[in-house]
Amino acid sequence: MNTNKVVAYLFGLLSLGGISETYSILTSSAPDITPQRTSLTVMSLCMTGLFIYVTINFWKKGNN
Repeated sequence: MNTNKVVAYLFGLLSLGGISETYSILTSSAPDITPQRTSLTVMSLCMTGLFIYVTINFWKKGNN
């Protein structure tokens, strides 16, 4: 198996974890999350987007 595909699978799993964490930040009413929801939302969306971008990038490299 191609090394790029293995890295793509790894970042794909991290993306799934990032999506679930972003969802929990957006829907949580915990008192420790509520005052910092804006910064946590921006950070989690950026990191999840980065993981998805890297996943797609490595998958395309693995296909070539």
